[in-house]
Amino acid sequence: MRPPQRFNVNGYWIMQASDGWEVSDDDRRLAGPFGTQGEAEEAAMKLPRKGW
Repeated sequence: MRPPQRFNVNGYWIMQASDGWEVSDDDRRLAGPFGTQGEAEEAAMKLPRKGW
């Protein structure tokens, strides 16, 4: 079994979960689930930039 895919977008993590794609802040889901990775990326871009 492969580990879930995970990408950093706008300072948030986009992760593939069992029920779709989610936007998370290290330890909690902020948005989702989404049907596609692209939908999750769009949601992360709408959040205030985190970090840097």
